[in-house]
Amino acid sequence: MITQELLDYIRHQKQTGTNDEEIRNALRANGWTEEHIQEALGGSVPRPQETIPLGGKLPGPIALLKESVHIFKSRLRTMLGISIVPFIIFLPVVAVIGISKTFGLLMPQLVTGFGVGLVILVILGILIFLCALLLWTWAQVALLYAIKDRNEPIGFKESFRRGWKVLRAWWWLAIVSGFMVIGGLFLFVVPGILFAGWFCLAAYILVAENIRGMDALMKSREYVRGMWWSVAWRMLCLVIIWILISVLLSIFQLGSEASNTIQSIIDLFLTPIFTIYLFLIYERLRAIKGENIQPQSKKGRFIAVAIIGAIAIPILITLALSQQG
Repeated sequence: MITQELLDYIRHQKQTGTNDEEIRNALRANGWTEEHIQEALGGSVPRPQETIPLGGKLPGPIALLKESVHIFKSRLRTMLGISIVPFIIFLPVVAVIGISKTFGLLMPQLVTGFGVGLVILVILGILIFLCALLLWTWAQVALLYAIKDRNEPIGFKESFRRGWKVLRAWWWLAIVSGFMVIGGLFLFVVPGILFAGWFCLAAYILVAENIRGMDALMKSREYVRGMWWSVAWRMLCLVIIWILISVLLSIFQLGSEASNTIQSIIDLFLTPIFTIYLFLIYERLRAIKGENIQPQSKKGRFIAVAIIGAIAIPILITLALSQQG
């Protein structure tokens, strides 16, 4: 069946100079039949792309949520499939925990005596944790591509393929921005809160504009600067929604296992919807400020704060361990 998404994708590719054979190969890789490809290539008619007008203001939380749900429903299969991955990766983690408990009961002398069994379990646990962390972050980036390229007929596989290309850059952003926020919190709390708001769009800039490293962080600050409270309020609404759902589940007193299962199912749908919501905030801010906005701040002072954050982490861990001892 020829969909409007398919026609929009072909139109976009032709506008960027991609030839028909390259388009055919991309569509074949995503499971489209030769009949549909031929029909779509012959039937696509150029049409002006929908754009967000420059200027204006951020839509309210309700309007953003409505649009987020609409986008999610239009790409339900792809986005839900991507969101399932983080939930599946916890299964081997749970299995290792169960095995370790069983192993401890059957062979306590090995576990308590730092024997071979404990070493094997520790190594296995570390490997599974690292693999789970990689897949979890990969799924987050893939979801961002599925949202950004929602007007193209990209599916589950293509979203992950595109996400893999920027995964290291995503990690770099996450680590450096995390150090900056921790460093800011270490410097009397308030700077850390400001940094969390300023740098919250860096991952979206990486995916949508292919701007990396400190440049992405600085551009995120420029988008948010002057609208920090507007952005913070819209993000707080998501936290309130999540808290209300948790409170409602606790009121019904379904038991811990049932509540956790229901919460996991709800999170399966909320994760892509909330991610779309945040991406729409980014798109609107980019339209308001202009994509070509140039960062005004110097990177040096923020790098210094990140270094403070990196130093603060082992200090805080040491203090916490000493208090427990």
